[in-house]
Amino acid sequence: MTKTKAITFTLLFLTITSAQAVDIKHRFCVGENSADCPEQPHYGCPQDTHIGADQIGISMCTINTAQGKKVLDNQVIPVSSKVGNKCGYTIFEVTCFRNP
Repeated sequence: MTKTKAITFTLLFLTITSAQAVDIKHRFCVGENSADCPEQPHYGCPQDTHIGADQIGISMCTINTAQGKKVLDNQVIPVSSKVGNKCGYTIFEVTCFRNP
């Protein structure tokens, strides 16, 4: 491979790999009182709101496109929790996967 072809190939590779979409991460807290949640936004206890962490993740990973709303593939994982009040306090992290 000549030096010019190697440089062209390297630039093309860098352009393609840098054009890949970056995943988006959000954190949120589920618990009874907003003031006791160490992370914002805050969502109330699931038994009161009837909304679980998975539904919150779907909401956070919904985007608007030219074709309408699209829910990105996502993963919701608990990061930390502590006991207290009606349902404790749990921090979740949701990752929205921006597949190209």
